Amino acid sequence: EIPTVNDMEEEDVLMMGHLFLAAKQIAKQLNIDNSGYRLIMNCNKDGGQEVFYCHLHLVGGCPLGRILKLPKDSKKLMKNTT
Repeated sequence: EIPTVNDMEEEDVLMMGHLFLAAKQIAKQLNIDNSGYRLIMNCNKDGGQEVFYCHLHLVGGCPLGRILKLPKDSKKLMKNTT
């Protein structure tokens, strides 16, 4: 069990790849693979993580637009990291 993305190691690559393939298969079963969907993986408190094992949220079935509304200061932070 991997608590957060920050805890991933090289040996977790294969398992995480399977997680994304499972999401792809679920999206196909739900008939949202062609129209589109979003995969979300939260990391730690500020990232919205509430349960501490790595997992994906698959969201779709309608137009999503921008899900995240970033704080005004986030643009400054983005500029400082590039």
